[in-house]
Amino acid sequence: FLTTATDGGKSCRVLAFAADTGKPLWDKEVCRQEVKRLEKRNSPATPTPAADADRVYVAFNDGTLAAVKADTGDVAWVNRDFPYY
Repeated sequence: FLTTATDGGKSCRVLAFAADTGKPLWDKEVCRQEVKRLEKRNSPATPTPAADADRVYVAFNDGTLAAVKADTGDVAWVNRDFPYY
């Protein structure tokens, strides 16, 4: 699993790849953000995702935390209670 941000950092996405072949499995938008500030060495999707058997947990530049279903990428929940910038 990887995170990325497209559309100038506004579209926060999670990508899944097959472990054995590297083939892309899915690419899902989790949320949208307004990019207000970036550190020089970071992107709007710098944090590494964490996963368990069922979900992938991600964080983005604006403080958004989210979980997606590991098999489909469908959003399980989004938390925006702790804005970062």
